Amino acid sequence: MGGKLTVSRDILGCYVVTAETVRELYNHIAEFRDEPPEVTFEFSGGRKVSGKSLDDLLADSLVKSRNLVRIQFSAPFINRPAVDLILKADGTDAGSYRIHGERDEAIGLADTINNDLLAAKALYSRVSVHEYSPPSYSASGLFFLVAIGLLILGGLWAGDRVVGLVSTRALYAGVAVLLLAIPTYFFLFPAMTFNFGHGAKGFGARKWIVGTIFVAVVIAFIVAIGANFATDALKN
Repeated sequence: MGGKLTVSRDILGCYVVTAETVRELYNHIAEFRDEPPEVTFEFSGGRKVSGKSLDDLLADSLVKSRNLVRIQFSAPFINRPAVDLILKADGTDAGSYRIHGERDEAIGLADTINNDLLAAKALYSRVSVHEYSPPSYSASGLFFLVAIGLLILGGLWAGDRVVGLVSTRALYAGVAVLLLAIPTYFFLFPAMTFNFGHGAKGFGARKWIVGTIFVAVVIAFIVAIGANFATDALKN
């Protein structure tokens, strides 16, 4: 069936976008339209560079010196599909796209963009609130984290009040952990990461932090088991 069709989607999940990913999106949009789209790079501080030559944009000095917060591919409807694709690293959602044109072309281009994005999806995306939350500031994800935190704090309070199992210091520590957990989570596992230029430094730093936390947890677990065995041995 022919006719015009508009395909739109909010991009949910976590993505690690490299320069190669950007090239693939650019090339596939250009192939469907028989001409390159307009590409806009927006950086922290509001600086923007735009053009139809992706090579020139990727070679711009701002890519290496400033945080890239948004990439937009746009093209008007002139006999071929209109495209408005936004990838953003300045919020809790990864972006969105809207394609308008002949039905088959619009669906084909949407499927191609979906495949390009799927190839850039982070391994931790499935266990991320970004995967299941609407892009309205990940409201449901925040609610979930707060609800779990309140349950934990409620358990600590009950343990202290009812059976005296938890000290006041432990309760304060639980509050502190809760307050730090949410911003730390969104910092370590953002919806969108541009892993090229200046953004590669931030991605490397987050990987190092996550690795360090994992190693620390493993060491603490091993030490706790060792201390438990040592205590039992001394009692015997």
